[in-house]
Amino acid sequence: MNILLIKQTSLGDVLHATGHIRRVREYYPDAHLTLLTSVGAADLFHYNPHIDELISFDRYWIKYQWFRHPIVCLRHGLETMAKVRQRNYDLAIDLQGRWKTVLFLWGARAKRRVVKGRWWFATRFHQPELHALRELDGVLEVAGLPRADSQMEIHLSAKEVEFVNDQLARAGITNKRLVVLSPLSRWPTKDWALQRYRALCDALPADCAVVVTGTEDERSMMSTHLTGLATPQVVNLAGQLSLLQLAELMRRAAVVICGDSFPMHVAVACSVPVVALFAPTDERRVGPLSSESIVIRPEQGCDRCYRRRHCSNQCMARIDVSKVVAVVKQVLG
Repeated sequence: MNILLIKQTSLGDVLHATGHIRRVREYYPDAHLTLLTSVGAADLFHYNPHIDELISFDRYWIKYQWFRHPIVCLRHGLETMAKVRQRNYDLAIDLQGRWKTVLFLWGARAKRRVVKGRWWFATRFHQPELHALRELDGVLEVAGLPRADSQMEIHLSAKEVEFVNDQLARAGITNKRLVVLSPLSRWPTKDWALQRYRALCDALPADCAVVVTGTEDERSMMSTHLTGLATPQVVNLAGQLSLLQLAELMRRAAVVICGDSFPMHVAVACSVPVVALFAPTDERRVGPLSSESIVIRPEQGCDRCYRRRHCSNQCMARIDVSKVVAVVKQVLG
């Protein structure tokens, strides 16, 4: 049996589907599973034992280069479609349901097609009011799979363990409780001010060490705002970690503090406590579901506007430092 699974877009969205990919493997243990995902998310499946074949599509490159290099972009899309069509599938499931993924579902040589959304040519499931993970459960149900555990997962190797061991040893924090901060996201409206993270760090217990994560572009900004903290041990690993190294670091954390971003989902997948700060997005749809997670959002006046660049109510600014400190200390015990 041949099965095609499609999941692209953001890293967090792709990570959401890892438990559902495992469920497909468990239900069809002898099937050949092909996954079509985005180039940026492919590393998440480097050690994944459930995938037989990985096809990657650089959707973000096409998004930003289409008008400058339309011929090259078109060629990449056609080459990816050709890879998808090399195999005949008994079942194809699009766990994303956006037009850029549905094109490949439509083009696949598949006997049955199942999609998240309202696309007319496939068996569909569309209940956007559900949490994203529960909506994916519904997609698998209409595909004929029974409900089961869909906890997210990341598979790592000894290389990631060795790398993180080395980084922590160099910083001299092997015997400290790790507090991991991932302050920034792709949406400015999701970000709690770095000055507030600084105040939070100053209030942490003395036996804690802070590790900051982010992208290479964010590294200097992190250093500027977190220099000279009362907490003596702060390690800035922004831009220094691969996706899988980030996951290994998260596994060591006593608590992860972040907004609605990929690191939040990684921490949940690693089953570590998360204090997640929410405002413009809806935690009922995309928030952490684990029992170790605590969501903090403005107590009133926030309508979950989903604006990416500018929030007229400045909702994240109305999350008080003292409240976050109290919750973090509660988690740390």
